Amino acid sequence: DENIEFSNSYLVYYLEKKKSTSELYFLLEKSKTQDDFHLILTTISCMALENLDKRIKSRLNHNIIFLPVLPYKSVKQYVNEKAHKIDPRFSALLKNNLMQKYKINFDFESLFNILNSIHISLLIMILNCNIKNHKMIEQYRKFVFKHPELRNIKDKDISDALGDLLDLGFVDKKYNYVFFVDELKNYISKNRPFYLKRLLKN
Repeated sequence: DENIEFSNSYLVYYLEKKKSTSELYFLLEKSKTQDDFHLILTTISCMALENLDKRIKSRLNHNIIFLPVLPYKSVKQYVNEKAHKIDPRFSALLKNNLMQKYKINFDFESLFNILNSIHISLLIMILNCNIKNHKMIEQYRKFVFKHPELRNIKDKDISDALGDLLDLGFVDKKYNYVFFVDELKNYISKNRPFYLKRLLKN
C-alpha cells in the first residue's frame, strides 16, 4: 500500500516468507529515495541472495551482516551428531540437548543449506574428478572455468571451503569420497541455481 507512512522508520523483511517481487522492489525503491526509511532484509539461508530476482539484486547496497544462529563449533557438533544417526561412519558427538535448546529439526535440506556455492561446487568436483590433494585449488579452477559465477573465487575461500567440508563430515580425509551422494544430487536439482545444476551434469 503506497499510502503507508514510511517516514522515520525501520522495516524488517523476512525473505523466507513468500511475498511478491513487486512488493520487495517497491520497498527497496522507497528506501533508496527516502533517507529516513530503512529496509532490513533477513534470512536463514545462505542461498537467499542468489535466488532473488535480478532487478531486486541491482537495488541492494550489499551491506551484509552474518549473524549465525549457532556458533560454528555447535553447528559442527550438531551436524556430526545427526549425521551419525543416519550413517554410523560419522563420529558421534552426543549432545542431544543442542537440538532441544535451539528447536532445530534435522533433514537433508537443512544440512545442505549450511553450504554456499563454493562448498557445493567443490562437492560436485570431488564426485566427478580424480582428486589430487596437492592440486585441489588448481583442479577446482579448471573444473569451474566455463562457469563465470565461480571463476573468480579467491584461493583462500576455496581452501576455507575445503576445510569446512572436512570438518562438517561431508567428505573423507583424502577428499576422494562424498557422503550422502543421492541426497546431495536431489537437493541440487531442486534447490540450487541453474549453473550448479549444469555443473552437476558435466
